[in-house]
Amino acid sequence: AVTAYGTYQAGKAQEKQANYNAEIAERDATIRENNLIDFDKRIDFEVGQMRKTFNAYRGQNVVNYAAKGIEMSGTVDEVMRANLETYLDDEYNFKYNAAKEKQAEGDAAALTRISAAADRAKGKYARASANLKTFGTLLSGASQVSQYQSMFGNTATTTG
Repeated sequence: AVTAYGTYQAGKAQEKQANYNAEIAERDATIRENNLIDFDKRIDFEVGQMRKTFNAYRGQNVVNYAAKGIEMSGTVDEVMRANLETYLDDEYNFKYNAAKEKQAEGDAAALTRISAAADRAKGKYARASANLKTFGTLLSGASQVSQYQSMFGNTATTTG
């Protein structure tokens, strides 16, 4: 009976630990998901900042060229166009990398939730297994008592 009780308690402890681990994993998944809520807003803000910076430099270049009497054509126009192309490539790469990061974070949140569900299932099955072992231990003990009684009979004496 003591072994059976210990097995039963061990199963309960395994289930409790698994549920605790699952709660932590689900909290992590929720944090990841919450971080994604404002992700697009952050990216839009960063792109806006990049555009402001580029336009400020572009504007300053135009002012500098004009102050020096340089016409906005020919080589100067080509340089300005090349700068714009470089900026657009940078913006595209930034957005592409951000989209990859967002997808990875979403996938990580989903995998964390799956892990939490797996932890809960493992705990549930560990407890069920311990319950079966407990039942088996009790049946085995009862069987041994029965065998003992049938082999040696009832040795208790009655007085009367």
